[in-house]
Amino acid sequence: QGAYSMVENLLGKGDTLRSLVRLDVTHDMQEVLQIVSGFRGALQLLPKPGFVDTFQGQPGGGDPGQRFDFAETWKAYQPKVFDFWFGNGKSATPDQQQLDAANWLWRQDGEATPALPEEYKGKTTYVFGVARNTPCGIREENGRLKMVGTTLGDGTVTWSSGRIDNVGSYYYLPAKHGDLPSTREYFPALAELLRSGATSGLLSSPPSVRDGEQARPVVYDAGPPTLDGGEAVARGLLGGSPRSRVAARAKRRLEVSVKAMDLRFLTKPVLLGHYEQDSIAGAEALIDRELLAGDLGQRYNLGLYAGPRGAATVVLRAPTEQERRRGSLSGAVVTGLGAYDGNLSVADLTEAVRTGVLRYLLQVVDVLGKDTRELPLATLLLGYNSSANLTVAASVEALLRGVMEANSRFHETTRLDIRVSRLEIVELYQDTAITAAYALRQMPERLADLTRRYGVALICRPQLEEGQGLRRRLFDSGNPSYWPRLMVTDAATDHLSASGGSAARAAGGQPVARRPRTAIAERLRFLYVGQRARAESVVQQRQPGLVEMLLRQQIHCAVWQEDFGRVLFQLLVPHDFKDAARQLERIVLVVDDYTANLPWELMFADDQRAGGESLPLALRTPVVRQLAAGQFRRQVRQGLQRKAFVVGNPSVEGFVAAFPDPQRPNAVNPPALPWAEREAYEVAGVLQGLGYQVVAEIGSDRRACDVLTRLYQQPYRVVHISAHGIFDQLHADERRRTGVVLSDGLLITAAEIEAMETVPELVFLSCCHLGKVDGAADDSGERTVRDGNRLAASIARELINIGVRCVVVAGWAVDDQGAMIFGKAFYQSLLLEGHAFGQAVYEARRAVWNANREDITWGAYQAYGDPGWLAEPRLPGGRRDQAGYAAPDELLDELASRRASLSRAKERQTQREIDAEVQSLERLLKERCPAEWQRLSAVQSALAALWADLGDYPRAHAAYVAAVQAEDGRGQVPIRDIEQLANIEALMGEMAEAEPGGALIDSALARLKGLDTLVAAVADGDHGAARTVNAERCALRGSAAKRKASLFAREVLRKGKSRTEINQAAKEMKRALQESADFYGTGEGRPGEPDFRPYNALNRLALEALLLPPEGERQAAIDLARHAGRAASDAFERSASPWDAVMESEALLVERLLDRRLLADGDAGAAVFDELARAYRERLSHLSIKPRELDSVAAQVCLLSKFCDARQLASGDPGWQRAADRLIALAEQIRPGACQRLDRPLREPADEATAAGPVGPGRRRATRKS
Repeated sequence: QGAYSMVENLLGKGDTLRSLVRLDVTHDMQEVLQIVSGFRGALQLLPKPGFVDTFQGQPGGGDPGQRFDFAETWKAYQPKVFDFWFGNGKSATPDQQQLDAANWLWRQDGEATPALPEEYKGKTTYVFGVARNTPCGIREENGRLKMVGTTLGDGTVTWSSGRIDNVGSYYYLPAKHGDLPSTREYFPALAELLRSGATSGLLSSPPSVRDGEQARPVVYDAGPPTLDGGEAVARGLLGGSPRSRVAARAKRRLEVSVKAMDLRFLTKPVLLGHYEQDSIAGAEALIDRELLAGDLGQRYNLGLYAGPRGAATVVLRAPTEQERRRGSLSGAVVTGLGAYDGNLSVADLTEAVRTGVLRYLLQVVDVLGKDTRELPLATLLLGYNSSANLTVAASVEALLRGVMEANSRFHETTRLDIRVSRLEIVELYQDTAITAAYALRQMPERLADLTRRYGVALICRPQLEEGQGLRRRLFDSGNPSYWPRLMVTDAATDHLSASGGSAARAAGGQPVARRPRTAIAERLRFLYVGQRARAESVVQQRQPGLVEMLLRQQIHCAVWQEDFGRVLFQLLVPHDFKDAARQLERIVLVVDDYTANLPWELMFADDQRAGGESLPLALRTPVVRQLAAGQFRRQVRQGLQRKAFVVGNPSVEGFVAAFPDPQRPNAVNPPALPWAEREAYEVAGVLQGLGYQVVAEIGSDRRACDVLTRLYQQPYRVVHISAHGIFDQLHADERRRTGVVLSDGLLITAAEIEAMETVPELVFLSCCHLGKVDGAADDSGERTVRDGNRLAASIARELINIGVRCVVVAGWAVDDQGAMIFGKAFYQSLLLEGHAFGQAVYEARRAVWNANREDITWGAYQAYGDPGWLAEPRLPGGRRDQAGYAAPDELLDELASRRASLSRAKERQTQREIDAEVQSLERLLKERCPAEWQRLSAVQSALAALWADLGDYPRAHAAYVAAVQAEDGRGQVPIRDIEQLANIEALMGEMAEAEPGGALIDSALARLKGLDTLVAAVADGDHGAARTVNAERCALRGSAAKRKASLFAREVLRKGKSRTEINQAAKEMKRALQESADFYGTGEGRPGEPDFRPYNALNRLALEALLLPPEGERQAAIDLARHAGRAASDAFERSASPWDAVMESEALLVERLLDRRLLADGDAGAAVFDELARAYRERLSHLSIKPRELDSVAAQVCLLSKFCDARQLASGDPGWQRAADRLIALAEQIRPGACQRLDRPLREPADEATAAGPVGPGRRRATRKS
């Protein structure tokens, strides 16, 4: 509706016009203005009379009531124009005749807002430009005319002026008015608009900063003229930037988007982060389990995993041929994030991302070759959930910086044109994903210098993409799988080498003098690292040796003393940490050589959280230790087979002779341990019940040779030993030893442990004193365990060093019965109930406490390892899943999660597995869902979809009916539920007998027709208005009618039918097929248009082929089938959807039905079958297709065979039976057993002899009896 930029120019205040006058050596400002005002086209750009532009008439905005179509207005303006550079009073003064001639255009529209014709509304898109300032008015201040500007425009025209009626949609492109057609980085988005009428590459709402200030009018005046050249002035006159937007060299494009989705649906490699000495948990574990079949865990167990910054691990799945052609891959890139101390910075994360992407690019070269390639990469929001320093925006920035730096460095080093061009930031929870999408919008401006330096066209998708399985956060769970770390170390030595071997080195590389070992640390360093918090404190022990002395007194007393725990808490924990320690829900204690020997589990803090019950730390909070190992086996071979070694109460004969005690000359061998023997039998029984192959050495008759022989006999996944243990005890040979006591004075020591070639995942040592870690001196304080005596090294440390995932050891003597209770409860929780290691240890401690509150055995056991390790990951979560839900949305989230898991299944579920899923769902509804919730419409809707996925269609039907009939005050039941209800009815109808089945299908068709009528935007009498077609609903109606035709085909093929009954059923079948084809045709759209649906078109053409289209229309139908196949193939290149891929083969099948070559006899027909079989085989062999999808493809081919058999029986044309033979064989090739039809008509003898094309290996033709 006109532009104030032209008013600005006619007043001599426009920058481009002022530059033009500066370049003109023959005309002054007034002369140039008069020349410009003489052009009718220029005057036609003045604002339309009556148009109110942005802020006009508002405080600080333009003066209202300006009439630019009056000559007197311009004369009145002239004395109010002040210009320091060109002189005052210089402005255009067009005469009335010129203004009337220009105003002719506005008079055609009248006073109404300009509008396009109504029929253009659905075909027109308006793309606004974006600029920092756009003229939107003039105002007089102290007798001077000044311009008013706004950010709500493109530099030439405001958005208010450009917004006219009957435009279907609006988008915003970040470029000035004249640069809109020359901003190359947005050409793909513009092309997408032309193809489909929509794009995610442009904003569909005005750009703004989240929580930013509202736009305000800005008053300004003309500045000094610039010295731009003629080319820049020409661009300025068109509303463009003064500098050329044509890049000196081609920019490398990087598209970035944010997608909310379940990681299990990823189809591209994903970038993950991993800290040193951290376990594989959370999203990393999910990807390893669901997408990579444990490949990450395998590398982790082999010691070949990223952790230190600068290291990266890449796992790429072998690409299919189709993926190889498309240049796509799947897999994971794990980059090391360094030490887990909560101090990760943007620079550190950028370095880690760069390392990971570089390793990914190198791996791609190895897998796909050196051809030019643009690669996709997905990534998590690295660092956000694990560092106190990184916000979502900081994580996004580091990801983009790292990718751009890696692309640039890789190209400079290798000169290969292989780079990451599409980065997808993936987040499960919608709220965090939205935050990331807002942060991404700020990146082009924030990283402008970097993109210019690297020559990158950074395209940040402004809208959040929503994928499969996204979740809406229901409550702040603090990530229940996350365990915060409390690192407690000797403040004097924790910065030195932990290995105790070579000297540590300072930053400059010079050796640092080691402090001599002392028995007691004087100061401890505490470092707490949580998800979003980091705290550090150093505490000094006021009286060295006090805690150690108290500990020696306590461990010689088997009774729990609350006061001792309270003293420990007060002496060991800094004041800054005391309140936080009381609030911990779980904790990993990272300890060193010295602090590992302190009884942290025994600490007691006065707290009344547990309903008035006073509990020590380890009984109130799950506690797991991790040892900061300086020495560890670099390559770990893990025992993964379900084998276990169990030792209980072995013989200790000969112990006294080997370990004499001068103070006790009459000492006897240690007593037998009947409860340890019982514990071993209990453990062995649990393991055998879970399918473990158990090797047991249980009983006092088991000698050392028996135990040691079995220990190395085969690799074990679990090792459990219940026996006597000693620590640092003097042997008869004057050397000290530590280990598990066996007969003949022998032990299982650190040397035997280190000799194990294959490492167990879990080792449980229910023995005395073996949890003590070397490093503390004896009473004299002059000797340490490692000084010249490897045999006395702590078995606990050795197990950890060689790579055992989880270790449970006793730090001091334990009660025999208490140890049995602990072991039984631990394995029951870990193996039978499927709890993680940390929770299983907690349950075992609680079991001992509940059995005998005076027994301190629960505190003697120390658990080292990965708190999230699952011994049986396939088991459900046990008791942690038994609590009732607090809100219906939790139930809905669980149901959605189960649907996602079913849809991700890579193997076809057996009936037993389906029954287990059904029983699990029934148990969930009974135990965790209040009865009144099950009547909620949203719950019924979610249950209906899940029942349908499980194949329980009657329950799905009942739930859909309940959902659509119930009150839905929150609007949570979509229209789609009515569609799915109809689809279920049609499916059940096809499975039923003819009469009830037909009624169900008729009900489905009636529902869909009624739904179309209900949502139609057109009244019955208004036939001239446009009506939108719902292609999906048309396909559902077509499918229902096709199922109805299937019922009639069944009647045609039913044994014992008369010719009259066959003909009648065949007539009804043809009527239903025609009805189905019409429904599909209504929703297929026009070829070449964005709304064209190849699926609908191919279904219609296949059915019309069965109905024998007129000869004159056959070639057009064949051409359309070919076009649909090409369109589906093009769609597959963009979507990677298996449905799009298979449609290319289906198009060939439809073509062979239309040209009737599938019906041909002899070699010609056999050649057609070979052609089709090859097309399906090649396409399916290159796809990652799920069993359910494969079943659907085969079922459609099998259904066509049924129609062909029915056509043969009704028409007598043997070609239809040959076609049915070939279709059955094709379906069997797609999925063996998918088309075992027993309703085949009897083949005539002549046909039997001349039939061409395979029927399927071993198939016996069904006979028809009259």
